Order: sequence, then structure tokens, then C-alpha cells
Amino acid sequence: MNERTYCVNGRQVASLCGRTLQKRAKGSIHMLRKPPAWCVDAAILEAARRDGATQVEVLDIETRRVYRAGVDAFDLHGFRFNRGFGVQVGLALTYWRVEPEGTRQLSFGF
Repeated sequence: MNERTYCVNGRQVASLCGRTLQKRAKGSIHMLRKPPAWCVDAAILEAARRDGATQVEVLDIETRRVYRAGVDAFDLHGFRFNRGFGVQVGLALTYWRVEPEGTRQLSFGF
């Protein structure tokens, strides 16, 4: 399977597994509060798109829920912002499909 990693400041933050950009995060820390959303570094999202990504998955390591959205949802409904951690693209929670803990084998290996 095609796998590629993406780093910010030398730290791996996401990987491309097949056509899915995957990242792990702690919801209590990393989920945007206003508006409630998951965000992806804009440069990583663009690089993953160039590398063939068609969807994004975020694993909340606290709840073990997997949030999934198409890359096209970021184009249609995403918003760009910078709150001191570089340019991010946020996507409100209403645009994500959620899988509860234990519904599938997780492959977030980093």
C-alpha cells in the first residue's frame, strides 16, 4: 500500500495511506472549539491532495472515534485561519462522518 508521511517542524503529524490522509489528535486539546471543527495544516492538505488523497481521517485518541470527510468537503465547506500554529483548514463537525470506537481495525501507525 502506498504510504507517505507529512511533518511540521520535524514532527510527523499525518500520513497518507492509500488515498486517505490520516492524523491522530487529542480531541480535548486539538479539536477547534469555535466553531467545533477538526483542522488540517493547509500545506499538508495540499500536499496530500497532490499525492492522491481523496479523504481525510482523524482519530481522536481519547475517544477512539474516527472522523472521516472527503477532501472535496474542505473545498466546499472548509475555512482557512491562523491562530498561531500556521495556516490551517478547518471543517465543521457537521461535515464529518463518525465511526464509534471499535467499529473497524485502526491503521493509524505513527
